[in-house]
Amino acid sequence: MAKTATVRVRMEPELKKQAEELFEVLGISLCDAFRIFAKQSVRDCGMPFKVTTEPPYAAELLQRIKEMERGEYETFDTVEELFADLNDDDDEDEDEEV
Repeated sequence: MAKTATVRVRMEPELKKQAEELFEVLGISLCDAFRIFAKQSVRDCGMPFKVTTEPPYAAELLQRIKEMERGEYETFDTVEELFADLNDDDDEDEDEEV
């Protein structure tokens, strides 16, 4: 049997609970998840995911907020008009795909 080392990780109890529930759905234990993380980090010679200081959508969100503050947004009188406009955007996106 291979020798093992013990690693202790401190985290908030609620985060631990949420992680355990998630990994249980995936069919692995929290310990297995940490082991997978460590192996993938070694394989990638770094973090196995992008580490950022803000969500990738933050710049777009800030731009939209500024537009709203300047009054640069579209309004609709009914929900139906809103959905019709959203559906029009979907049709344009499909046309743009090549």
